[in-house]
Amino acid sequence: MPSDLICAAAPVTSRSSLPSNWRPSIFERIWSSDYQTPGKVGSSQPKYDAYNKAIGNSEFMDDIRINGMLRAVLVFSDHPRAKVLKIDCSAAKRLEGVVRVFTAKDIPGERFIGVIHQDWPVMIAEGETTRYIGDVLAGVVAETEKIARRPPPPYSGL
Repeated sequence: MPSDLICAAAPVTSRSSLPSNWRPSIFERIWSSDYQTPGKVGSSQPKYDAYNKAIGNSEFMDDIRINGMLRAVLVFSDHPRAKVLKIDCSAAKRLEGVVRVFTAKDIPGERFIGVIHQDWPVMIAEGETTRYIGDVLAGVVAETEKIARRPPPPYSGL
């Protein structure tokens, strides 16, 4: 990231050494902790903590570490249109450090989601057809992400 972008957001010098006629830029006023939005419909509202998220200073989900925490990785389809004949997770389940492997048959209840029509499967089951590259076929839960990302459970498709 260019350093001039970071410097534009916060003055390098202390405010006491600035000229008496100095006024903070709109950017500095919006992102300061004491900025009050007008709260009116149609007025611009800054997103909470957007600046810190944009420059990477916020804590993201991937930054959270808890002792004993397990990691999960999804296994995606490599084919945009293929009938999944079989998903064999036996090799993945035998790997040291793998806690559980989930497939569509492990999801209780309704597996379909959608905004208007619930017609999109959360995971593709054996015998179903993939709809795009990236359809979820399985989920691997392991002690570390490295273990979970080992070769995915093999599947066969047309």
